[in-house]
Amino acid sequence: MNRRELLKSTAAGIALSQLPWSVKAFAGTSTSHFSELTRSAASPISLHTGSFASTVFNGDNEDLPHDVLWNKPGFLERMGGLPKPTESYDLVVIGGGIAGLLAAHWAPSKNVLLLEQAPRFGGLSVGEEYKGHRYSQGAAYFCATDDGSALDQLLKELDLWKHTRTEEQAPVLFQGKLHEDFWNAEMRPSARADFDRVKAKFTEIYNESYPEIPLSDDSEEAARVRELDKITFKVWLEREFGTIDPLILEFIQIYCWSSFNASIDEISAAQGLNFVAGEMGGIVAFPGGNSAISQALFEKMSTDRSRNLVAHAFVVDIKVMSDRVRVSYFKDGKITTIDAKKALFAAPKFLAKKLIDDLPAAMDAAIKQISYRAYVVANVMLDSRIENPFYDAFSLEGKVPEPPSPLSQDGRRPYTDILMADWASGAQGDTNVLSLYRPLPFDGARQFLFHPDAHTKARNQVDELLRKDLVTMGVPAESIQGIRLTRWGHALPVAGKGIIASGAAETIAKGFSDRLQFIGQDVWANPAFETAFATAERAVAKLKKA
Repeated sequence: MNRRELLKSTAAGIALSQLPWSVKAFAGTSTSHFSELTRSAASPISLHTGSFASTVFNGDNEDLPHDVLWNKPGFLERMGGLPKPTESYDLVVIGGGIAGLLAAHWAPSKNVLLLEQAPRFGGLSVGEEYKGHRYSQGAAYFCATDDGSALDQLLKELDLWKHTRTEEQAPVLFQGKLHEDFWNAEMRPSARADFDRVKAKFTEIYNESYPEIPLSDDSEEAARVRELDKITFKVWLEREFGTIDPLILEFIQIYCWSSFNASIDEISAAQGLNFVAGEMGGIVAFPGGNSAISQALFEKMSTDRSRNLVAHAFVVDIKVMSDRVRVSYFKDGKITTIDAKKALFAAPKFLAKKLIDDLPAAMDAAIKQISYRAYVVANVMLDSRIENPFYDAFSLEGKVPEPPSPLSQDGRRPYTDILMADWASGAQGDTNVLSLYRPLPFDGARQFLFHPDAHTKARNQVDELLRKDLVTMGVPAESIQGIRLTRWGHALPVAGKGIIASGAAETIAKGFSDRLQFIGQDVWANPAFETAFATAERAVAKLKKA
């Protein structure tokens, strides 16, 4: 199952929520924690009121995690140690992002606990609503899907299809004009042959030789993906096309910054083709981006007493035992310990070493191959309407940008692309909200986001370039009414060369004993909704077989 095949699959895992599970709950009581929360406080889509503009970054809160993770023994000592377990569950899911929500929804158990350290569920699939506008603060879309696929059936179950809209073109902003489709070579007619052959190759790969991530069970297909993973995307492009028009390379580089938070000379060819070729069939968007899916899952489970959802619950310790998994979490000033028959770890994998006692050395080494980078999403309120709506337009300058570094952050590109947050809903009304993606595609960028002037600097850079781009889109520059910046300190796993080829991803995917499995995008260092979907589906299928 992967970013493309998932969309066409009718695998048995589709109806996992209907499967029986023979495992009985441990003795003891299962208390629903959701009564402690208000739906609005924990909702993936929050209602924003007041001024639209932010004065500080929205997003991750680093204080508690750092207090625990930098000195876990000291934290536990101050708290009086780990208490004895007081509750029992069939399954505990650690991490309430899209993978965790899906797994908790599908789990064929009647006694599930979902723990999320943030105040809101959704992980990177969260959004806000402001004066009737819904916009994403993170993940925005997924690849187009076929009727009858696993994802199609989920969206039908959640009654979400009626809210979607599909984009099949690739708009770009270039030299003061909005071009509807990059691949028609309108910007560079003299290079049409290059545009045609590159597009044709990506389309051929999509249809005939798509690199499946997670790896396919087909040994020959898996071997081919491993070979692609041994080289960078840049090397593959050079081998396949030789010299091509710089505008094409710029587009691919900027796309990779936006999608991977990394450059073409860092990510593997397998990962790059998994994304670029995967979108040749079109992309699907909701008002509010992928937060629409996490919101629907949250609403469905919040009224299900067999699904116990706890936000603001920071897991501090995990013990994998012969007959159970013991999980301790911190909430409301105290630590609670629970026992569960099984556990799914949907949190970022770099936390595993800190949280899981006796993590095997091979697992630790595999996880250390995956790095994470900072990312900023800017949402912008306009008091004007864009008359020629588009979905996602990349901003091009006509030359390939060099990979940035801490000493050279390429501040000329304060964002890579502009999304119309209202596009999926038809962009009605006299105002619009835009979502701008500002990757920081270099190691060490996270520290810059915690500088006292970081918010002001980022806002001003976004504002300066956006005023020029708005004129290109036929909107007065003074239409900007407010800018909201969301900071994700650990937004994307870097899809680096060799993570799959070395076996690291497969090691992580196998899990830790038969009691604990890892799910989420970073299992395969592939920052796609479809990967979160596939890992959750596979894990729940294993639960059913156990």
